[in-house]
Amino acid sequence: MSSSSAPSKNPPPSPHKPTRNRPLTPPLRQRCRRALTDFVVSAIALAGLVGLARLLGPLGEPWAASWAVGSLGASMTLILACPGSPLARPYPAIVGNTVSAAIGVGCYQFLGAQSLPLAALLAVALSISAMRLLAALHPPGGASAILAVIGGAVVHDLGWLYPFYPIALGTCWLLALARVRLVLCASPQSVAPTPAPSHPANAL
Repeated sequence: MSSSSAPSKNPPPSPHKPTRNRPLTPPLRQRCRRALTDFVVSAIALAGLVGLARLLGPLGEPWAASWAVGSLGASMTLILACPGSPLARPYPAIVGNTVSAAIGVGCYQFLGAQSLPLAALLAVALSISAMRLLAALHPPGGASAILAVIGGAVVHDLGWLYPFYPIALGTCWLLALARVRLVLCASPQSVAPTPAPSHPANAL
């Protein structure tokens, strides 16, 4: 029997290569709807953060949390726009941000204002290591740590209150808003498409 009679088996398509049945990006109308939703939700989130800063003014300067837009803004992007990402889940978001902020405060208070570069370096390095050990990786946590060192007198005056206000409280607000959005809008999660299985489902 010739070898040509043997059934040919085509290799399964690579999960990393796009197929004709699966576009690289969603349709334009769907992207526009998601972009509008992200704009509205982000505006509400930022307004809520500012409202918390004013409401909790007796704990410190009323605008003490306004500088934290760099850290909480990055968290906002992950939590609100990519709710399905493992980095945006409640545990890594809250623990990663809070622990990193506490490390930043400790580095500043231990080394003092005379060693800001070293304190900032240690704050970021230690926060990344701590998030790795706690299985709570949340990239904005690095910003929470370094801003605790270089945030200025308004931030330094908060002391050990800073990891809880505005960082932990602001993170909880973002997570609550993301949950409400998913429940009310029922919008698809803005995450990368799941790779296609390497073998057909009806394979023996």
